[in-house]
Amino acid sequence: MTHPLRHAAAAVLTLVTLLAVTGCENAQEARRVAERTVLASQIHETDAARALASQAVVAHGRQVQAMNDELGGLQSEGAELRRRVQAFMLDHKMAVAALAAGAAGGLAALDDSGRVSQEAREVGAAVGIAAAVWAAFNMEEVLQVADQLVKADAALANLNRRQAALNQSLAAEQGLQQDAQASLDRINAQASGLRTALASLAPPRCRARGVPCATWLGRCWQGRPSPRPGLCTPPASTTAC
Repeated sequence: MTHPLRHAAAAVLTLVTLLAVTGCENAQEARRVAERTVLASQIHETDAARALASQAVVAHGRQVQAMNDELGGLQSEGAELRRRVQAFMLDHKMAVAALAAGAAGGLAALDDSGRVSQEAREVGAAVGIAAAVWAAFNMEEVLQVADQLVKADAALANLNRRQAALNQSLAAEQGLQQDAQASLDRINAQASGLRTALASLAPPRCRARGVPCATWLGRCWQGRPSPRPGLCTPPASTTAC
């Protein structure tokens, strides 16, 4: 017959073992809770940073669009001005030809590399030497045409300077937009990694009922949650989930 003290010692040993396992599980769950808390805080900070980065991307995108619209407007304005200048010169071919031939100082006031100067010389070449004779009797018109061409030349030069400056600003803004998008992509990747890490620390779920339930002696059991956080109280029949 087995001695009662031996049964008592075995019972105490089993109880100590259960308490040790339970304590170990409680400590592990406490660590998981602490890690989840840290990750949740980091996710909150990342979400805030992502919101700011998204706003920056949108703001730079709008600025780039506005600059492109402005650049398109300047290009249209320049094209329209050149069209009017060309029509004006065709309406005053003799005066333009006289200027090209040197009358009233010729085209010296125009930028030699400019579009107006080039077109004036082309128009003048088409008319020929007769313009010089014509200019002697129509000097007033020649002077008026010269004045209009100088103004047109200056206007086109100003448009070209504005377009060049805007192109530089546009390139800089596009660089900022790309930097903002790269920053947003990095933040999104970081947020995804944090959420994956947080999901890996979530307590296991009993498949039969789909309720959060930590392990009890290394297994997840069906049954009601234990009053002790992090444990599941096993049912009468120890059927694993």
